[in-house]
Amino acid sequence: MKSFLKDNGNFWEFTNKRGDYTIGCSSKKLKEILNNVFLIPDGKKSSIIDIPNEIFYAPLKSIKSFIDVCFSCESNLTEERNKSKRIYFSSVSKNYIVKLQLLLKKFGIHSNRTMRYRSGKNHNDVYHIYIGGKDFNNLMDLLSFLREKLNTTKRNKGRYLNNEVVFRKNKYRIVPIKKIEKKHINKKVYDFSSDPSHIFIANGSLTHNCHHLPANVFSKFSTIRAKYRIGLSGSPYREDGRTDYIFALTGFPIGLSWDNLIELGVIEKPDIRLYIFTHWRDKEKKLQELLSINKKTIVFCDSIPTGKRLSKQYEVPFVYGDTRDRLEIIKNSETTIVSRVGDEGLSIPDIERIIEFDFLFGSRRQEVQRMGRILHGKSKGEHNILMTEAEYQNYSKRLMGLYEKGFKIEIVR
Repeated sequence: MKSFLKDNGNFWEFTNKRGDYTIGCSSKKLKEILNNVFLIPDGKKSSIIDIPNEIFYAPLKSIKSFIDVCFSCESNLTEERNKSKRIYFSSVSKNYIVKLQLLLKKFGIHSNRTMRYRSGKNHNDVYHIYIGGKDFNNLMDLLSFLREKLNTTKRNKGRYLNNEVVFRKNKYRIVPIKKIEKKHINKKVYDFSSDPSHIFIANGSLTHNCHHLPANVFSKFSTIRAKYRIGLSGSPYREDGRTDYIFALTGFPIGLSWDNLIELGVIEKPDIRLYIFTHWRDKEKKLQELLSINKKTIVFCDSIPTGKRLSKQYEVPFVYGDTRDRLEIIKNSETTIVSRVGDEGLSIPDIERIIEFDFLFGSRRQEVQRMGRILHGKSKGEHNILMTEAEYQNYSKRLMGLYEKGFKIEIVR
C-alpha cells in the first residue's frame, strides 16, 4: 500500500497520541479507482461503511476470517468490577453493526447493541455491540488474530456465563439438532395447519414460515439463544429489500429446492396457464368460463370488496379475515373464494384447481405459495393466473418465483 501511494501522488503518514497509525495520499488515480471501481463516494466514509451481502453466502471459514479481522482492528476488551469479561466493537455505521451481529449468529454468538448520541456537526452517533458471558468465551474460541492480539486465555466462569440476552422466565428450552438425514418410510404422515397465523408452538418447538422472520414483529424470534437454527420455507422471497436477512438469520431454508421432491414423485408439476386480457371485463368472463367446469377450486382474490361481490355473483362462500371455521368451509365447498389468508398453511387433499383472480402486486412469495396449494392435492392439478395487460406489465415480476423453481408457464392471450 505504501509503495502504491508513494508512486501515485503526495504521500504522508503519522501516529497520534493514542497510537492510531494514519496514511494519506492526494492521488487523482487512487481517487478515480475508489470512485469508479469500488463505488466509494467523496467525503466522510465512516457512516456509509457496510458489509457486502455476498459475505453472508460465503463459506463459514471465510466468514470467520472476516469477523476475525473486524475485531482485531476495532475491538476493545474490558474487565468489569465483578471480574467478568466483555468485548466491545464500535462503528458509526448502523448497517455495519447490524450485519456484524447477524454474522456472529451464524456461529451461535449473541450480542447486545447500544447507541451513543454525540452532539455537534463534526461528530456522528456511535453504535456499539458488546459480548459477554458464555458468548465471550465462544468468540475467543472462534477467533485467532484477536486472541493473539489481546494475549488472553482467561474465560468467564460460573455465574458470569449468563448474558443479558436470555429468557429469564425459562419458558422455552432450545436444544441443538444432532443430525438431519433423509428417510424413505412407507407410512402414514400428517399435515399440520395453523389457522390463522401459521405460527404456533407445540411441545416447546417454535414452527414458523421463515420468510416472515425479517419482519419487524417476527425478527424478535431470532434473539432466542440457539447454537443451531433451521428455517423452513418453500418461498424465501421478500419485496421489502430484506430477502438476504432470511438467509442471514436461518441459513439456507429447508424447502428452498423442490427438485428432489419432484424426482421422488412426492409432488407433480401442475399445468400452469397465464391468461392475459386487454380489459378487466374480459378477465371476469374468463373466470365465469372456468367456473362453469366443475372442479374442486380455490379462487384467490386479495381485494375484500371484489371477493364479496364475486361471492354473491357465483353464490359461493368467501373466506377472509373475519370468517370463522375457514378450513371447514373450504373443505366442504366445491368452489371457494379465498383472500390472502389462504396463501400459506392450507392443505386440501382433493384440490384440483387454483385460479388467481386478484393478487398482491409483484409478490414472488405469494405466487409460489399459492401455486404450492395445488401441490397438496392427490392428483396433478391446474393453476390458472388471470391478468390484464396492465397488470402483466406492472406485476409480472411475481412469476419469477415460479420460473426459478423450474415450472413452465403457458401464456394465453
